[in-house]
Amino acid sequence: MFGSTIQVALIAGILGAIIGPPLGEYFCDKLPEDFHPTIGNVTSMAVTTIIVSAVLSALPWI
Repeated sequence: MFGSTIQVALIAGILGAIIGPPLGEYFCDKLPEDFHPTIGNVTSMAVTTIIVSAVLSALPWI
């Protein structure tokens, strides 16, 4: 989507590490007890991907 430059990898990795875990915990806390936590983690990965790609598209030097 944005190429394979070191800038893209670093920014996406750092933003994903900052945003992903808290979102995963939030989604897992909202799930009913009989749902597997993987559902919350996958949802967190999807939302984090959307947020990071929006941030990267807004950066002028990417």
